[in-house]
Amino acid sequence: MQSFKGLNIKESVLSVLSENGYSNPSPVQQSVIPSALRGESVLAQSPTGSGKTHAYLIPILCRIDTKLPRLQAVIVAPTRELARQVYDFAMPFAKADSSLRVRLFSGNNNREADEEGLGPNSQPHIAIGTPGRLLDLFSSGLLNPKEVKTAVLDEADMLLDMGFFEEASAILALFSNPQVLVFSATLKEHLKSALAKYVKADLRYEGGEIKTASEVSHHLVDVRHRERAAAAAELLRIKRPYFAIVFVNKKEEAAQVALRIRESGFGVVSYTGDLSERERRKTMRMIRENRYQVVVASDLLSRGIDLPDVDLVVSTDVPSDLDFYYHRAGRTGRFGKNGDSYVLYDMGEEQRAKALYEAGVPFDMLTIKGGQLVHDPKGLGIHKGQKRQAYEDDEKREIAIAKARHSGKSVKPGYRKKAKLAVEKVKRKYRRKAISKAIRKNLSRKK
Repeated sequence: MQSFKGLNIKESVLSVLSENGYSNPSPVQQSVIPSALRGESVLAQSPTGSGKTHAYLIPILCRIDTKLPRLQAVIVAPTRELARQVYDFAMPFAKADSSLRVRLFSGNNNREADEEGLGPNSQPHIAIGTPGRLLDLFSSGLLNPKEVKTAVLDEADMLLDMGFFEEASAILALFSNPQVLVFSATLKEHLKSALAKYVKADLRYEGGEIKTASEVSHHLVDVRHRERAAAAAELLRIKRPYFAIVFVNKKEEAAQVALRIRESGFGVVSYTGDLSERERRKTMRMIRENRYQVVVASDLLSRGIDLPDVDLVVSTDVPSDLDFYYHRAGRTGRFGKNGDSYVLYDMGEEQRAKALYEAGVPFDMLTIKGGQLVHDPKGLGIHKGQKRQAYEDDEKREIAIAKARHSGKSVKPGYRKKAKLAVEKVKRKYRRKAISKAIRKNLSRKK
C-alpha cells in the first residue's frame, strides 16, 4: 500500500498527518491528491467515510502561500455541522503552522463576529462555510475573491438537494479560472448537469456506488402495527448499545421518540433543525463528549458527520428518499468497527422496504416477540410457501423447454425416447438440489 510520503506532500503536512494517526491514503485520497496537487480540477464520487475531507484539504494545504495575506481557497459545505467538521479537520495544520490562517463562516456566530478581523490585508488563507454566509461576505466585499485559486464543493449532491446550489454557483462565478474540487456521495445525472457549467474535470474519480461499509449488518424489523417510538425503545432495551443514533423521517417526531427512549432509562438528546445555533453547538459538543447513549435525529445528522463510537443505528421508518438509508447506516461501521443498522417498518412501507432489499441491501428479516428480536419467516412476504412455489415453477418451466426441444413439425426417429430422457435429466437435477438442501439443513441443526 502506498503511503502519504509517496504522494509528494509537504513535510509539514506529512508531520501533522502522522501525529494524528494517518499514515496511508484511502483509495479516494490516493487517486485524487496527485491530480489536485498539480492544480487540476476534480469530480469525485466516493461513499461517506471514505476520506474525502483530507483528499481536498491536503492539496490545498500544500499549495497555499502563507506569505501572501490573501484568500486562496474556499470550501463550501451544505450544513453548519459539516462546515464545522471540515474546520476541525483543518485546525491541527493551522496549529502546527502559525502563519496559516483558517476561518469558519457558517452562521455559528452572528454577522458581526464573522466580520471581525476581516480587511484588505487580513484575509484568511482558507475560508470554510455554508453557501449563504460565504456569499454574503463576498457580496459585501469583506472576503476578496481575486486571489482564490481553489474552490471546493463538499457533499455536492446535498448542496443541490437542499436548494443551495444557486448560491454555491454564484460563489464559483466570482473566481477567475479556479481549480474546482467537487466531492459527492452520489453523482446523479441532474447533479452532473448542474455542475457541467463550472467543472471541466481533469480527473473524474468514481469510488463505487453509494453503500455502507462491509462491517455494517442490516436488519428489517416488522413492528406489526406497533407505535414506532415504543418499538424503537424496546429495540434499544434489547440491544443495549454503547452509542446509538435513532433517525426519524420528520423532525416533529423526534420529541416523542426521545421521550419514550428516556422513559426506558437511556440518556437521550434530540438533534434537529429546530435547535438554535447555540443549542446546536452545545448539543454537538456534548454528543462528542459521550454525554448521551442515544441521539434522536433528523437526516440533518445522516450526512458526513463523524461520530466514531456509533455501534447502532435505528431508522423508525423506511426513509422517503432511499439513498438516505445508506447515509444513515453509514454512521456506524466506521473506522473498521462493526455496527448494526435496524429499519422499523410496517405493512404500509413494504414496497419501499422491498426496493431497498432488491437494490442489494443484505437485510435479514426480524420482528420483536416476547421482548426478543426473532427471525421473521414472513418478512416482506418472502416465506417458505412462496419459495417452494417458485422452486416448483422453475422445474416445470425447464421440463417444458426439454420437451419442446425434442418435438416439432417433423417427427424424427426416437423423438419420444429423447424427450423422455431430457425430462428425466431435469427431474434428476431438481432431486439433487432437494437432497443437497436437506443435507445442509440437517448439518446446520447439528451445529
